[in-house]
Amino acid sequence: MALLTRFDVHLVTGNRPNAGALVAVFVGLCGREFAVNNSDLDFTTGHDFTYVFGDQANVINPQDNDPRDPMPLDTDDLARFPIYIRCESPTGGAPGAGWDAWNLEEVQITLNPGPNELVLPTGLPGGVNLWLGTGIGKILYLRT
Repeated sequence: MALLTRFDVHLVTGNRPNAGALVAVFVGLCGREFAVNNSDLDFTTGHDFTYVFGDQANVINPQDNDPRDPMPLDTDDLARFPIYIRCESPTGGAPGAGWDAWNLEEVQITLNPGPNELVLPTGLPGGVNLWLGTGIGKILYLRT
C-alpha cells in the first residue's frame, strides 16, 4: 500500500500528417479521471511533454486534478479499476475535419516518481502508434 502523492504522464503526439488535434485528453487510474492539460500546444503534431499531477503539478487546475484531494488515492487500487488514456473531441468537431483524431505515439505513467516509483506498462509496443477519436475509438487501456 502506498498513497499516491504524485504521478507523471508522459505523452508524445506522432509526427504523421494531421497527427495533432484540438482534443481533450484524460487519464484514468485508481478509480478517478484527471484532465491532461498544460497549454495551447497540447496534442499538436510532435508534441512531447510530461504532465505532473499532485506534488509539483504543472497541469491546468492542479487543485481539481490532485490525487491527494479530496480523498487520497492508493496504489492498491490500481488493480481494482482500469487504467486508461481517453481522447474526446471538442463540441462541434466534425469527424474528418481535423478536430476528431489524435495520433498517440508514446505514453508512460510513473507513480510517485523517485526511489520507490512505479512505472506502468505503456500499452504501445515500440514503434506502434494509435489514432484515438470520434469514429475510431477513444480509449487506450493500459495493463497493470
